[in-house]
Amino acid sequence: QTPRFQSLPVSYEAGAAEFYDYSPIDHDPLKELITQLGLSITPMGGNSVFLNQQRFATVEDVEIGLGSAIRRHWINFHEQARACISPREFYESDNSDPGPLSQTAVSAVPAPRFSTVRDSLQSPPLQTFIETMIHSDLATEWTHTDVSYGLQNYLMNHPDYMRLYSIAGGNEQLVMRLLQSTPMNVRLNHQVLAVSRTETLQLRLQVLHQNSVTDQDFDFAVFSLPVLPLKSIRFHGPLLTDAMQRHFRQFDHHAHYLRVTLLYRNPFWKDWLADSWCMLDAWGGCCLYDETSRQPESPCGIVCWLVGGDAEVELSRLSDDQLIHTAIQTLPQGRTEAADMLLEGHVHRCIEAVSARPGGEQPTRLDLRHQPEPVAHPLLFLVVDYLFESTLNVVLDSAVCVAGWIAAELE
Repeated sequence: QTPRFQSLPVSYEAGAAEFYDYSPIDHDPLKELITQLGLSITPMGGNSVFLNQQRFATVEDVEIGLGSAIRRHWINFHEQARACISPREFYESDNSDPGPLSQTAVSAVPAPRFSTVRDSLQSPPLQTFIETMIHSDLATEWTHTDVSYGLQNYLMNHPDYMRLYSIAGGNEQLVMRLLQSTPMNVRLNHQVLAVSRTETLQLRLQVLHQNSVTDQDFDFAVFSLPVLPLKSIRFHGPLLTDAMQRHFRQFDHHAHYLRVTLLYRNPFWKDWLADSWCMLDAWGGCCLYDETSRQPESPCGIVCWLVGGDAEVELSRLSDDQLIHTAIQTLPQGRTEAADMLLEGHVHRCIEAVSARPGGEQPTRLDLRHQPEPVAHPLLFLVVDYLFESTLNVVLDSAVCVAGWIAAELE
């Protein structure tokens, strides 16, 4: 989503903040698709972490501000993380197929939590530093996710593993360009209430649109939804009901996001935020974006807080005005200016929008991830990010997998 402000004719990001660029390692289908659609990209980057209003951007900053021992421990942690996951392993981690497993694929022994890595650091300042650095990317707490996913979110800050970019003019252009290029009949604002099977083995969807409910039959059904709206659909029939319950037990590990975006006539923060973003130690660690960096020709200033994890649930209970005031108080500098010069602010709450443990508690075969009930409902598929990880890249990977499957069925 790329909405526009009312006070000035400029836009801001309310959904996905950026795209992940894996092309330095290997083939990146999403970046290639964006290019094929004729869209331009804007590179993004940032390496600053603010602790107690002090900026840390280099190893030397850490030594000066936190001491040589913390610097040494951080370097050791960094080297150990790289030894655990190479750039190639990082690239391939989303597409691995573990081979034959049981349909439930849920281990009685859960994977070690990422909090065990934090505890092993044995240095509260270093724990705070790393938590601040990666908390908004995790969108959850270290106790809620596993070691592998936690390390991936740490390593993504290194250019050997991944780079970041946005679409010039707004990320929503990807959706709009796809909409313009498809011959399909796209129906917006239609809500699926229930799914069942007809006597002819078709899939019957109960659809709500403008207070009218209709039954519509399809040969194939592909659901691309986060867990929360997917759970709101009624799946009829014992086999399908049981299969979806197994699916939710495996993959329902919700994480949360909240965005606060403020508009100003001038980007008064440029003397301390020169990059696309920085990390603040507020709320266990949040990301502060200079949204103006996406629009170099913009005549104004736009700044955005991205908050993730349990803090988001508590903050979402506040009113928009309260959230805006609270966010301004977390700025390392310029709080008075931020309060006095504000033109317009918006809050976007994304409860349970992403996954704290993408891929589930234990890896599952690709077919079982995408086809929850293969016996009586073999033509019902899922295409979602949490089957792999919480990125737009893997949504495309998931879609390619199911599209190939459907194409084979149609031959």
